Amino acid sequence: RPHSFPRTETNIDELLTKHFAKKQAITRYEFQFLTGQVKSTALRTIKKLVEAGKLQNIGSRRLPVYVPAPGHYGSVKGV
Repeated sequence: RPHSFPRTETNIDELLTKHFAKKQAITRYEFQFLTGQVKSTALRTIKKLVEAGKLQNIGSRRLPVYVPAPGHYGSVKGV
């Protein structure tokens, strides 16, 4: 049974900052690949990032697409 690669919050923030420097958005699948997390762990981590105000879902509930919230991951606050 595959397990997720352990990541710290700081490590995930660094990975997302690098990702958003190149791309405007990220899907759950891309997040899994980027962080090495299995689906369930990726979903929990994304949920925490959304609740913390670091990511925003600009897609639908069934097909989420996440972008950095203003002031996070290189996104300019107030733009």
